[in-house]
Amino acid sequence: MFVKNSPRCLSLSQAAALSLYARRFSLIRVGVFSDPSLQTLHNTLKSVPLDIIQLHGNEKPETCALIEKTFAIPVIKALGIKHPHDVKHAHTYIHTASFLLFDSKPLPHHRHKGGHGRAFNWKLLRLYRRHTPAFLAGGLNPLNVSRAVKTNTSLSLDVSSGIEYPKSSEKAYTKNPLAMNQFMRAVRLSTPA
Repeated sequence: MFVKNSPRCLSLSQAAALSLYARRFSLIRVGVFSDPSLQTLHNTLKSVPLDIIQLHGNEKPETCALIEKTFAIPVIKALGIKHPHDVKHAHTYIHTASFLLFDSKPLPHHRHKGGHGRAFNWKLLRLYRRHTPAFLAGGLNPLNVSRAVKTNTSLSLDVSSGIEYPKSSEKAYTKNPLAMNQFMRAVRLSTPA
């Protein structure tokens, strides 16, 4: 996570260590940014090997395409969803990002675009024509992921706050292994064989 002022933001040295650790297990390393400059991406990628760049800002379709071309790394473009026109707008990114990520649209007082633990009406995604592989995010947790999978069987999942310790805990914004296991168990039980 490279979004400044986010409670999940990592320093370059923390992210580099985590990236090397993840590589040992052949995990895909995704860096999350919000409206980064090309220079910021270049500086980050010099220190932190990433496999995918996830964009959570106001990046335009042409910016996503430029980032993919410049760094030869796939881009996931996150889009806030609240109304049917938000899903229709997603189609403008079809040939400019390798993946789309549908998240709940932030409330006006939120400083960041994602990570609020709020779900949106997942049935709206029936309007998406599936030209580009996509992820479902926003408010996923062990209690609702089964319904999410059944509602949107062709989407991958992206979870963060739904598997963290409570915000009131001293471990706030830290992943909870029990919640992670419960989440994955619920996914496995709801996924068609």
